[in-house]
Amino acid sequence: MRKHPHKASHRQRSSSALMRLVLNRAAPLPATNATTVGIACYLALDALKDGHGNNSNMNQLAYSINLAAALAELGVCTDGHDRIAAAQDALVASNAISLDAGRWIISDDCYRMIRDALAIHDRQMEIASQGEIQAAHRMIQERVKAGDVTHVDVQAR
Repeated sequence: MRKHPHKASHRQRSSSALMRLVLNRAAPLPATNATTVGIACYLALDALKDGHGNNSNMNQLAYSINLAAALAELGVCTDGHDRIAAAQDALVASNAISLDAGRWIISDDCYRMIRDALAIHDRQMEIASQGEIQAAHRMIQERVKAGDVTHVDVQAR
């Protein structure tokens, strides 16, 4: 028999895990992540412009521009809303032309409009909190379910 009866120890758990979660949601993306996202978008745009683009490239651009629109609605870089809308229209126009051609095509004008929107997206990725980015992503998911997003038709490519 033990000399000391078993005592349950009740340590108070550190709230550091919760604080890290809260602080991460309030903090912007790490600079390396924001840079990586930006580079991937510009590479996708250039691949499409050079005639080597694929469905993944176009979907990446559509998602990034939809994310930029959602972030603008949440108050992140609201001054770029018109340029983001123009880029969404450019993607839709490029999609229509590409369906007829059987491959992805982006005109010079569409390229400039999309590039302008990506510059706004870059700024948003630098200043938006991770929580805002997550909220914008949820907005996109809800809009996808409702059929209310700029999307590209990846068939026939």
